[in-house]
Amino acid sequence: MYQQAQVRIVDSQLCFTVADTDEARRTPPMLTAISVNRFTGADWEYVWRWITPLEPAVTLTADECIPFGTALVAGGSNELVATLQPGERYGVSINSQIVNPVSGGDPTVGRIYSRHFCLQSSAGAGLTVIEVPRVRGELQWEVCGPQVMGDSGAANEA
Repeated sequence: MYQQAQVRIVDSQLCFTVADTDEARRTPPMLTAISVNRFTGADWEYVWRWITPLEPAVTLTADECIPFGTALVAGGSNELVATLQPGERYGVSINSQIVNPVSGGDPTVGRIYSRHFCLQSSAGAGLTVIEVPRVRGELQWEVCGPQVMGDSGAANEA
């Protein structure tokens, strides 16, 4: 089941968490992986991913946040291939499992928390997160302004 992730800036560090929902408060999700991808205009390329270790189980509540590029615990696989830049377009996906609320089925069920976003920089204020809405199934990237030419090779959009 897909749910909303949250993108925040805490202590000048970009971080990611799950939405503050009744379900997430009752049964904090057990993380299996997190990834951040950059939209290049034609495709997505990953810039960071962390596949969590099987033990210990890593849970995430809505008031906790995973800093970009940082594994919360040792182990697993942590790959950082690029930094995030203002003007680029990104998506985060937090893969997890929760205890199955329905008896008689599998012990856990999957949950994917995702969000599309971009970053803007402003003098004196540092970075600002702009969450990209989806209207009738289409991402509304125009809330980010024109896309800049980055190391992704994506062309500017007018």
